[in-house]
Amino acid sequence: MIKTKDILFQKTVHFIGIGGAGMIALAQYLRSFGNCKVTGTDLKKSPALKELAKHGFSIFDVHDEKHVKKADFVVFSTAVSEDNPELAYARQVKIPCYRRSEFLALLMKDYKQIVSISGAHGKTTSTGLAIHILDSAGIIPSFMIGGELAPYYVNGRYSESSTFVTEADESDGSFLNLIGDYALITNIDLEHMNYYKSEENLMASFLNYANKTIEKDGFLSLNLDDKRIKSIIHQIHESNFYCISVLDKAADLFADAIVYTGSGTSFDLYFRSKLLGTVSLNLFGKHNVYNALSVIALMLKMNVPFSHIQKGCKSFKGVKRRLQFIGKFNGASIYDDYGHHPTEVRATLAGIKSVFKGHVTCVFQPHRITRVQQLLTEFQQAFGDADTVIVMPVYAANEEGDSIALSKELAKGIQEFSQIEALYLESFEAVQLHLKQQLSPDDIVITMGAGDISKLGPELVAEKMALKKPVMEASYSAKKGL
Repeated sequence: MIKTKDILFQKTVHFIGIGGAGMIALAQYLRSFGNCKVTGTDLKKSPALKELAKHGFSIFDVHDEKHVKKADFVVFSTAVSEDNPELAYARQVKIPCYRRSEFLALLMKDYKQIVSISGAHGKTTSTGLAIHILDSAGIIPSFMIGGELAPYYVNGRYSESSTFVTEADESDGSFLNLIGDYALITNIDLEHMNYYKSEENLMASFLNYANKTIEKDGFLSLNLDDKRIKSIIHQIHESNFYCISVLDKAADLFADAIVYTGSGTSFDLYFRSKLLGTVSLNLFGKHNVYNALSVIALMLKMNVPFSHIQKGCKSFKGVKRRLQFIGKFNGASIYDDYGHHPTEVRATLAGIKSVFKGHVTCVFQPHRITRVQQLLTEFQQAFGDADTVIVMPVYAANEEGDSIALSKELAKGIQEFSQIEALYLESFEAVQLHLKQQLSPDDIVITMGAGDISKLGPELVAEKMALKKPVMEASYSAKKGL
């Protein structure tokens, strides 16, 4: 069988939409690989793309068929339509075209030990933790992750190691292309239902993921406390998985004596009723205890010494945009988080409330009109652990609809359900002015969402926001979605 290294050697790979979190991970992997040429197109500019350009990558900001005329392979994401001029030309002249997950599967296929991490929430943090523990143990895996991983600040890396760690995204079913020798499912939630259509379809895909792992003679880490995962556990043989829990002492891995502090979380870890020791994390919230347990289960199965697991957990600094500390503004601490689903919002705010005593203000930018419409009641009930909620216009991401009216309805529902202050503000400037007037030292502000809300925190900290900046233009433009 021809190895992927040989297939790609001295070839040109062109990425359509290279700036996306998953796509740039592939490009960064190839940069580390170093034996092929990479080009790419993206309408948006970012520091990561500038970094690739410094390394000699040709990055274009306009889609044009001439960009792929010298390509040997074309890689595109599900966000790219078939009438994209680069993809259409590549198909016309029969250049091999790969969806992102297909190309990732090609890169993974020669590794002896593949770790695949899936689930509705917590995938990126869990993937980052797995990578960091393996690095701490000296294994240094190749990896793909859906966020910038500190201290490397890349989404993808090539390594000579025989181990590959990947985040397996279920949003379009493509995680079924990324089956590992070791796999975990963090949790299963009613997310991406525009693709799955029904809970039955969603559950069938995750069961298929589990079964494909077992067929590969692989091993699973499964969350016993998740009701949907529990139904999968009943359908597979116990020799194929470890189950983790914070509720059931009979689980293979059980976390007890959980302590939350301003510097992180700690718990006593039991493996099959035997105390292994205390695990410390620089992460907040019960959801991160679950993430850590799920990863530790795989690490133990992979024979990583517990001392290295403890070391990796304690030194892990998290992933960009996963409850990331940004800095101070008017004496208040500013955090940023990618949470854009009610479950994520609720878990993150509960984690903050468990350790911080100050007034918590959540600045929330809803993501996708269809998601908010489908989960409106759940969203309205998810902010109870905040003291103040500021709702901004929905980041539409190419969807049409009245994002302003929907956001106002969300704010009204939050206030009525949780009896907390909830208001709608239309622009970053309005939010900044409001916070300047309201914040006191020891207060907490968390910006949340999957759109461009991540820009607000750094601008608050730097206090460089220009008052004449256009009002949330990206939120309403059908041309500027994800």
